[in-house]
Amino acid sequence: MSSLLKRAYFKSKRIAALRLHRKPAALSVERSIVSFTFDDFPINALETAGALLESAGARGTYYAAFSLADKEWRTGKIGSRQFMQSCVDRGHELGCHTFSHLDCARTATAWLTADCDTNRAALDGRHPEALRQFAFPYGSFGLSSKRWAASRFQSARTVTTGISRGEVDLSALPAYAIDRERGATRHREVLESLQSNPGWAIFYTHDVAERPTEFGCTETGFGGLLSECVRLGFQILPVGEVVGRFTKES
Repeated sequence: MSSLLKRAYFKSKRIAALRLHRKPAALSVERSIVSFTFDDFPINALETAGALLESAGARGTYYAAFSLADKEWRTGKIGSRQFMQSCVDRGHELGCHTFSHLDCARTATAWLTADCDTNRAALDGRHPEALRQFAFPYGSFGLSSKRWAASRFQSARTVTTGISRGEVDLSALPAYAIDRERGATRHREVLESLQSNPGWAIFYTHDVAERPTEFGCTETGFGGLLSECVRLGFQILPVGEVVGRFTKES
């Protein structure tokens, strides 16, 4: 099968999964909410973006794949397991990104379970409240992996864009990328929509540096988006706190 056909095949699986299975919850907010999330968890995602969030009195959600600890990854240098867990000590949320950074659309659910058990074991008994939220590596999933994530985690985040309002599918939360091309300016329409019609928007990125990788964003871009959310009076909360405070299982 050609690479083009493979991409089309897995895209069709993702679209079918979005339609055929849901983990519904009712979201009702009077004041818009924004969550900032980070995949693969390079060091500067905490040292730079985490510090910016903390200075604004806010916290983020960091999705960790512990097999990447201490490695040079495509998103930059990943910290040690201890460093990765330090985000919790700083008040942030630690989510699960599988242990081996697996493509969930191409991986059997039994293997996903074993791999995520390994990710939890990497905590060495610390932070039992961690790893309750999930993000699909590569934004890739199918019907079976979506059902699996819905049964194992409180929520699962995708890279499908959208603002959550009304009935929310906790097994496929939408999110917007913050990268070198899409900072505060490019997300103006999202912010305006949140301002006129309250809802919940999730943003995601990887590294945050003045010279980011293709998967990350600049410190200026991230800081500008954060500052604009603060100026507009949005609540800035980790994913798990939104799930716990503002949703109720249907």
